[in-house]
Amino acid sequence: MIKGENTCKSILVFTDSLASARHAVDPSVQSGQFLSLVVVHSLHPWLEASANWVVQIYQVSSKEEWWCHKEAHDFASDLKVSVGTHVLTSLNYLCAQGTKKCLDCWTTLFGMPSFCGNQFLELTDRLDKPMKPKYTGGGAWLSRLQGSPGFTARCCCAILGHAPIGSFNARFFPHQPIGCPCGAVLETRPHILGYCNHFTSHLKLPISMTDFIDFMKVNPRAFTFNTAPSGVG
Repeated sequence: MIKGENTCKSILVFTDSLASARHAVDPSVQSGQFLSLVVVHSLHPWLEASANWVVQIYQVSSKEEWWCHKEAHDFASDLKVSVGTHVLTSLNYLCAQGTKKCLDCWTTLFGMPSFCGNQFLELTDRLDKPMKPKYTGGGAWLSRLQGSPGFTARCCCAILGHAPIGSFNARFFPHQPIGCPCGAVLETRPHILGYCNHFTSHLKLPISMTDFIDFMKVNPRAFTFNTAPSGVG
């Protein structure tokens, strides 16, 4: 029961984690459901008393060290709560383990050309490590392509090996031209990225995602349809 419930009309909550605040009032099945039910059970009669009584939650950065917020944080964090004897069977742990196993399997499969495709362009991340698939933040590749839909489509075609260039024609439209306008016998992705004199800012292996995006921005005609082959578009 909330003390002073007959006079208190508004509860202000200051936190550096809105996710935790939402979690605290979420009675659905979760690892902390018992604590959430306690909070909801305490708030229910008070909120039911008047439609004008509200709980307002504000996000406050802990870096600001607002004195009252810091004092409450220090007081709460001083209490050490045992995780219990069955922490490895909690819902959160099981979900985390399931997610990790899926990602490990996904990463392993992604290293197989039969899974990601023989033409998939291997790019490196900001740490110069081969990029790996992920499911958060929009994914590893698309989240980095912050351009127009046309730019994103062009980058995807180049990465997947589906761009309308000579090597693509050789595979799917053998009666169409396969040479490069610069005079090269076969227009390939490595040729465009690293050698063709019709483009600038050429790249060297290994190619980083950042450098690839810069190349595509500097060369807006790279990996685009000049004239659609018969049967395309």
